[in-house]
Amino acid sequence: MTARSAAGSSPPGIADLLHTALVFLADQAYDDAHHLGDRFLPDANATTWEVFDRLPPLTGTADHRWRRRMARAFDDLAADLTPGKWPGPTCTAEEMALHLAIEDAPTHLEDRPSTDLHHTLPEHGDDCGWDDCSDLLFQDHDLLMLFDPKLSGIADPQDPANQSMGVGDLRAAAWFAPFGSHSVRDPWRGLRWWGAAAPSCAMRPPSRGLSAQFTGCPSSTCCSTQPEAGPASRGVSAGSAEAKVPA
Repeated sequence: MTARSAAGSSPPGIADLLHTALVFLADQAYDDAHHLGDRFLPDANATTWEVFDRLPPLTGTADHRWRRRMARAFDDLAADLTPGKWPGPTCTAEEMALHLAIEDAPTHLEDRPSTDLHHTLPEHGDDCGWDDCSDLLFQDHDLLMLFDPKLSGIADPQDPANQSMGVGDLRAAAWFAPFGSHSVRDPWRGLRWWGAAAPSCAMRPPSRGLSAQFTGCPSSTCCSTQPEAGPASRGVSAGSAEAKVPA
């Protein structure tokens, strides 16, 4: 769970790089989800993926809908980064998204020329190193235990080690369950469209390419409230842990 989230102010340079990292990761995750579909990650015909092979192994059997919701977690955090506001993860998926963004953010500075506008941003008294930012934005790093093969089973709240440490439910099906009532995202915010696969909708914004973002539609037939089309799921479903929250 986050320690600071929206409290305090975010240094402009840090916020700019985090935002860039989150937008890139969202693009990559939506691309991965489109090409993976419902395939188990170990079955997929690719040596590497941009995002989903960077997640804990227990997510490898997730379905297409789960992966699209994971991709949306990056977009949600990027939207949080309004001027002066820290990103505020509201669920486990967003915590994982923020961990990846903090890991990737420094590389986006390396890619920018000296003339980039980033270098004109004012210095801030709270400027910190990336390790410090990780400590600042998270109360703990329990989620990262899912990468440790010696801690197999730690995600299950019935696991003795989980109970002794008070970890909570880190199983993939629970990744989108909000941390509390104050942390619930707008359930009508929708997902991104994918090119020609998007249904016709009067509220769809002008296209910005294959990943033009959909901002939401109240229609009961719109993709924002419907599971993504595709083969029957073999894996972890995004909705199983949060049936009361629309997609």
